[in-house]
Amino acid sequence: LRARLVSKRDLHVGRAMPPPVLKDGEVVSSRYRVAGNKPIGAGQFAEVFRALDQTSDQRSPTFVAIKIEREEKTTSREVRALQDLQGCPGVCRLLGQGSHRNQHPFIVMQLGGENLADIRHTRVAERRHSKSTIAWIGVRVLDTLRAIHARGYVHRDVKPSNITVAPRGSGAGNGGRELLLIDLGLAKKFETKEAREASARDREEGEAADERVAFRGSTTYASVNAHAGIEQGPRDDLWSLLYALAEMHEGTLPWRGLKDKGAADDESVKRATHDLKKKALAEPDTLCPTRGTPDALVRFSKRLERVANAHDEPDYDRLRSILQSLDDRPLDWEVSGGDGVSAATASGAAPASYAAVAGNDAAKDKEPLPRTNQTLPMSKVKALIEHKASVPPLVQKWVEKIGEELDAGHAADVVSGVCAAAIETSRLEDPYVEEYVLRLLDEAAQAGKDGRAYVEDRRNKRKR
Repeated sequence: LRARLVSKRDLHVGRAMPPPVLKDGEVVSSRYRVAGNKPIGAGQFAEVFRALDQTSDQRSPTFVAIKIEREEKTTSREVRALQDLQGCPGVCRLLGQGSHRNQHPFIVMQLGGENLADIRHTRVAERRHSKSTIAWIGVRVLDTLRAIHARGYVHRDVKPSNITVAPRGSGAGNGGRELLLIDLGLAKKFETKEAREASARDREEGEAADERVAFRGSTTYASVNAHAGIEQGPRDDLWSLLYALAEMHEGTLPWRGLKDKGAADDESVKRATHDLKKKALAEPDTLCPTRGTPDALVRFSKRLERVANAHDEPDYDRLRSILQSLDDRPLDWEVSGGDGVSAATASGAAPASYAAVAGNDAAKDKEPLPRTNQTLPMSKVKALIEHKASVPPLVQKWVEKIGEELDAGHAADVVSGVCAAAIETSRLEDPYVEEYVLRLLDEAAQAGKDGRAYVEDRRNKRKR
């Protein structure tokens, strides 16, 4: 997993980081050769490096992630958690462990992709995700947390920089468009309701049920309970998920500015953050003040409020249903826009987008191009095909693959639909968009040698 222990944006300005523990080409455990002079993730106590498994086939090399500590801090805890959680959806595979030079504990894990914090800051317009995208993310992370909680663990540090997108070919399902919840350094076993009741019987009369504990987690995403020093349970991971989803949609959080002004571990910042979170608890619609808090996130918050104790089990099915309700809205590339795209009619007679038109025609094996007012924006399609250098590389790649691999009878429709949508939004990096493109590629007809010629011919005819 390409673990970001602490994102670059989370490092305090002015705090000098020590030199990397590992160097490019250095071999760990006589098997893994470090690839690159810089870690792909770094924190206060540990770093994560990309490394080549030298036992893998050179024609298809396998890369792994090595998390190595400068001194023993949390590795043993993380190894135990990973061992106990193997097989849970969204938890990376543990491949090995040891001590480098007899002084640096390390863990070898599955290598993942970019984390959601970096993706949002570098590849998403206005650094804001659509409702459909946060639904896609939320459902998958919720499923992972449910599996982790079922095995008696709480993560205690759920945040965008600890969620990575599994790359294609990583073994993840659904074409590799899956998420990994990483960095289990703070994960711990939580006390179940049954164990809690048993210990309560042994506790002296009058002793407090919730003893104050040290703060664990990230100030920005920790729950109100964590700020109050209450032992964390499943509900607290879900509060962190809610804050992460709200931030992805809004672009920030009401208390984010406090952290930017002071150190994350500043007690005054923690207190002020706690106060703002309590306000959001009472008024969840204030989480996204500029874009408006999606109703689903408001309902998610109110449902979580019903979980009274750390050991209580949340209603995962209901919470999942709430997140899925965000999917009822059009996706980013299906909304009404310029160049003649119209939304679906009330009767559902017309598809909502070029991509939908192309997908429906290909699936139904009908004559392409509906005779409706959904005229194709040929200026954009022409620019995409003839001037590919002006569009994102990922879009370029799929333009070429569509032209090469699809059956001639459907290539023009799919190219026009998908490319127009991609150009209008530049959001092919969005998991939903790319997943849709992949589905079109899989479900359309088989590759045809004359695909490119057919596309060019149809394009010229449409121009005329």
